[in-house]
Amino acid sequence: MAVIARQQQELLSEISALAGDLVTPNQMTSLLTNVLARQSGLEVISFKNEPVKPLRAATTISTDVEDDDENEQLASLDSSGSGQVYEHGLTIEFEGDFFNTLRYLRFLEGMTQSFFWDSVNFNQSEWPTAKVTLQIHTLSADEGFIGA
Repeated sequence: MAVIARQQQELLSEISALAGDLVTPNQMTSLLTNVLARQSGLEVISFKNEPVKPLRAATTISTDVEDDDENEQLASLDSSGSGQVYEHGLTIEFEGDFFNTLRYLRFLEGMTQSFFWDSVNFNQSEWPTAKVTLQIHTLSADEGFIGA
């Protein structure tokens, strides 16, 4: 079991190193709302946390191991989600004109903390106002929801 715990710690360290400057799920909502609130000409319509998604499918515990105690420990470790990476998505809808939207998106792109861009949908409604839907996500080893 000590070997498994050490391997788990090594995996979590690797995940942290790979994540680099990714914004944490707890910081994402407040960071993006604060930035959006400071952008003139943009009005928030909604923020929606997407369901958390595990990035790897649940693994199957091999029953080749003869030691029942070790099988139980492995099953417990697997069911706890240890070593799992989770995708935390957020959908933001706001209204504004093209240039204010462009300024906001450029500011987000230039931030030192980053996240993954999934999509940006710009629908021109009544000139000059457009409805913008931005879908982004970050990753973490924690399954919890994105902070408010």
